[in-house]
Parts: sequence; C-alpha cells; structure tokens
Amino acid sequence: MSAPDPFALLVAPLNASGVPYMVTGAHAAALFGEPRFTNDLDVVMRIGRGEARRLHAVFAEPDYYIAPIETIEEEAARPRHGHFNVMHNESALRLDVYCEGEDAFVREEFARRTARTLRGQLVWFVSPEYLIVNKLRYVKLGAGAHHLRDIAGILRVSGERIDRTLVNRLVLAHDLEQEWAQVPGSAA
Repeated sequence: MSAPDPFALLVAPLNASGVPYMVTGAHAAALFGEPRFTNDLDVVMRIGRGEARRLHAVFAEPDYYIAPIETIEEEAARPRHGHFNVMHNESALRLDVYCEGEDAFVREEFARRTARTLRGQLVWFVSPEYLIVNKLRYVKLGAGAHHLRDIAGILRVSGERIDRTLVNRLVLAHDLEQEWAQVPGSAA
C-alpha cells in the first residue's frame, strides 16, 4: 500500500476552491532542499468574504473535517496569526492553514510566491528566499534546530537559484543576523 498523497488529497481540493494559497513549511523545504517527513501540509491562505463556504464545499464531510465556517471567518479576520485545520479523515493528513492577515512580511511572501506543477497539478509555493527568512524567524523564537537543517538543505540544493541579495536584505530588516550565521553555507 502506498503512502497517501497530500497533494492529491489536500491541494487538489484547495485548487478547486479558488482561494489563493501558498505551501510553506516542510513540503516547501523539500521542494527547494531536502525531504523531511511530516504528516501535515502548511499553507498560508488569503481568505476573503465568502471563501470559508467555498472551502467547506471542497473539503466536505465525510471525507474531511474542516473547522466551522464561523471559526474560519473569525480566524481570517484576525490581523495576525489566524489559523485553522482541515483533515482528511481516512489518511489523517492535515492541512494547517495560516491566514494572511495584516502582516506586511506575509504580504511580501504572497507577492513572490511561485507556481510548480507536481503530479499533474499546479501548486503554489512560498519563494525559497522567504522560506529561509521565515525559518530564521522561527529559530529566533526558539522553535528548533530542524529549521536550520531545512535552510542548510535549501542552500545545498537550490543555492545557485537563491537570491542572496534579497535574503541578506530580509535578514537585516528582521534582525536575524545571528540566526543566519548559524546556517552552514550562509556566508557563501
């Protein structure tokens, strides 16, 4: 039996909803760097009026659990850190949804998101530069060494395609020099 495909079970319905999103976290790190196992798919979504209902239509019971419409609307209305989950019931794969909110950094991330075709479908991803900086932000908050390993993997695999000028500008703008210095290959 093959492992469940998070892109078929979670991204295909998301694409069908038409709600703007970008994949971030471990799956984005694997695209630009080295694979790491995770049972969830992290996405940032730009959720406007009425879109909670569209999400409910594509992530319908009994195949999926999705937060109630009112909860999604409440989380989407938060200026920062709005969050809810969707779960595919049979596989237990989870979509961790972070709402765009009013964070200028997240809006910049959205403006630079990039599309890739995976397993026959279009998937929107955060750019590798913003992924690196986001992971550095988590390191600064004490969120774990796996973020540093993810960044090192991104630099090893995608190093020549990384806009180092942009990364360095963002590192300075977000006071992340100490965290950036911890990453092998960051000085290259």
